[in-house]
Amino acid sequence: MKYIVRNINDIDKNILDEFYNKIYEIKRNRISKDNYLSIYAEYLLCNLLKEYNIDYDNISILENENGKPYIKDSNIYYSISHSGKYVIVCINDLPIGIDIQERKNSKKNDFILNESEYKYDYIDIFSLKESYIKCIGSNINHMKDITFNLDNKILSNKDGYEFIQIKDIPNYVISICIKKTN
Repeated sequence: MKYIVRNINDIDKNILDEFYNKIYEIKRNRISKDNYLSIYAEYLLCNLLKEYNIDYDNISILENENGKPYIKDSNIYYSISHSGKYVIVCINDLPIGIDIQERKNSKKNDFILNESEYKYDYIDIFSLKESYIKCIGSNINHMKDITFNLDNKILSNKDGYEFIQIKDIPNYVISICIKKTN
């Protein structure tokens, strides 16, 4: 697994404008000209794919029925997230989901949390659930289907998935969900 996380304040607008013009015709329906976060994420994806010797210009990115993007005819999986001033992109040879969340004052949500999860930090749980949803390519209606226990390590009721949390950026949490091999 490889990932890149970047502060959006470090965006070179000239590079993104050039990249945008290059991909606009291909991705006209997915990226608006004013959405630098999406453009930056695509730019970072392009750079990560180079490390796998995959030419971004020669791939087709499609979406499943829930909007999860995937690379057509490829065994490479990717996930993108952004929050606050950060964008993160990861690629892997197994299905993967990534989420970054800025820690803000947020109210706990019964739609997200199961009863046993109220004792944990809401953003930690939400981010883990979001990474799972992105990994399986589902939608937020399935957030309560997964339960986490964070007492000693990250444990969930979903066998076959590994969860990682990274808390290296002050006031942010990054969660990664990777489907294990059979």
